Amino acid sequence: MDTHCTAIEMDVLLYMLKKCYHMDFMHYKQASLQRRVMAFMEKKQFTSGVDLISALMKDEKLFLELLTDISVPVTEMFRDPLFFLRLRNLVLPVLNTYPTIKIWIAGCATGEEAFSLAIILDEEKMLDKCIIHATDINQSALSLARMGYIRKEDLPNYQTNYQKAGGTGNLTTYIENKNGTYAITDKILKHIHFHFHNITTGSYMSGLNFILCRNLFIYFDKQLQSEITGFFMNSLRPGGFLGLGDKESIRHTQYIQYFEPINEDERIFRKRYM
Repeated sequence: MDTHCTAIEMDVLLYMLKKCYHMDFMHYKQASLQRRVMAFMEKKQFTSGVDLISALMKDEKLFLELLTDISVPVTEMFRDPLFFLRLRNLVLPVLNTYPTIKIWIAGCATGEEAFSLAIILDEEKMLDKCIIHATDINQSALSLARMGYIRKEDLPNYQTNYQKAGGTGNLTTYIENKNGTYAITDKILKHIHFHFHNITTGSYMSGLNFILCRNLFIYFDKQLQSEITGFFMNSLRPGGFLGLGDKESIRHTQYIQYFEPINEDERIFRKRYM
């Protein structure tokens, strides 16, 4: 089947998604986004962008399927373990001086990063005073996150990552068998509030002590990266921390003056007291 979606059709598609479904993908990196749209079209057997646009305008279920495919919920527990080790050693001791700790995990996908952070907080005897908000635009991913499901085949890799991240026990302490499937224990899940949030809309939380947003900026162009850095700057209390992915930075944004690097290699920043 000959599938095609021209640049003009992509522009119309993105405009339609914004107007009809209030999802703004205008400042996502276009080459990557177009590849995902094309893969979705081939899977659904649409031959042209026009056909896809026409169908999306009539079928919200199809839009939700497209959203699931293009938002790419790729994650794992204790991904980049050295990052979590730095959090444990450099960030958590400072946060532990606060009576309450408010955290936002932006782009949480199926929740593995939120589980990882909560486990570290529990080991450091901090979890009970934490409020953790974990958000994403992918409702299917959020549904899985709320249930805390973990694939059995991933457990050996997760255990290795956990140990490299400074874990001193056994990760299985935080995982239980629920009717033949593996899931994070309720002890951890009850501290994480998973909910829908579209980070491109300009809405943000306030009074935060820590924002974790790893491997999301890589999908945005520089304009959107800068705008979201501004959201984060306004969300954080003075002295609050921001953690990004190892291929991401805020140095090119107009808001870099409001942050100081805590660990450049692991992309951990702190909002300055000004």
